[in-house]
Amino acid sequence: KILSSTDSSISYAVGDLGTVLRSTDKGHTWSNRNVPYQNFPNLHGLDFLPVQAGQFAHIVAVGDNGKVVKSENFGSYWNWFEYPSLTNRNFRSVVVINSSIWVIAGSRGAVYRTSTGGETWQSISTGDTNGYNKIVQVRYDTYLIAGNNGKIFMSTNYGSTWTPRISGTTKHLRDALFKNEFEGVVVGEDGTVKHTTNGGNSWISDPYFNGLTSRNIISIAEVDQNTINSIITSGIPGDNAV
Repeated sequence: KILSSTDSSISYAVGDLGTVLRSTDKGHTWSNRNVPYQNFPNLHGLDFLPVQAGQFAHIVAVGDNGKVVKSENFGSYWNWFEYPSLTNRNFRSVVVINSSIWVIAGSRGAVYRTSTGGETWQSISTGDTNGYNKIVQVRYDTYLIAGNNGKIFMSTNYGSTWTPRISGTTKHLRDALFKNEFEGVVVGEDGTVKHTTNGGNSWISDPYFNGLTSRNIISIAEVDQNTINSIITSGIPGDNAV
């Protein structure tokens, strides 16, 4: 994930066994910022804590077995703060709304929200037990969750409550991206692409987009307002419908 849409120099990646990598040269080289605990769970999602001018960029990362960690630095060295596991479910995605409010989505309908910067957490029920794969911002107060079996949920109150939306598909949805507060896409298995022009309230199929590939689209990223990069795969090892 790139820190800033106007400067692609700094980016981070997370992965298996607490892997955290940081690049300051647009991804040409990477430095190790791994969570230094033995047998640490796999990490799947990250977002950036608010950065003031001149501050170092830090992240919140989430992963298996309800794990949440926050990077900090004290003087010249890197440090990780590990929160107690919130659940035995696996977290897939996190969005940092501001320094206080973070929302996490994951397996078996897991949605957790903090309004105290991680000190306390609330489990949010959507009334659904499908796996959730990505949570993204639509506008300042509105957020979307994309999940398995075509599930889409929307919140218009900073993640406090969630309402289902009809996606028109039963395919697993893996990622989502909004161009502005009205136009966005969700993508998923078997080349599924759905787009919206009304902020996620309804979703449309396009024959051209759905004919681009028959493989799974697992990740998308904005290049500019009219261009998206994607990562596709024939299968997702170790992943399932939970």
